[in-house]
Amino acid sequence: MNTILLTIQVFQYLLDAGFAPPTAHTMTCIAYYESSLNPSAVNSTLNKDGSADWGLFQINEKVWSSQCDVDKLLDPVYNIKCAKIVYDAQGLDAWVAYKKHKETCDNYKVEGVFQ
Repeated sequence: MNTILLTIQVFQYLLDAGFAPPTAHTMTCIAYYESSLNPSAVNSTLNKDGSADWGLFQINEKVWSSQCDVDKLLDPVYNIKCAKIVYDAQGLDAWVAYKKHKETCDNYKVEGVFQ
């Protein structure tokens, strides 16, 4: 699938989940750095506690299990809805990728959208 189309899809899903357009641009950038925009991404090797991170936004199964159904985290729409829960609780700094790429993500604009 075309990367630009995928970024536009992610951006639209973020809007649908309740993110304001400026934040949706930043969150699209975060998803790129967290998972390469791969909704099937699973990272089970980096966490010292043995937990895994799932989907577009690499939602941690242990930290967010009481608010997000781990079995649904590979569904991109559900993962984004869960990312909204994470964002509402902790802001952008919840994502390591944001901390590492803050300047890039703060200035990121999804190509092909006018919001």
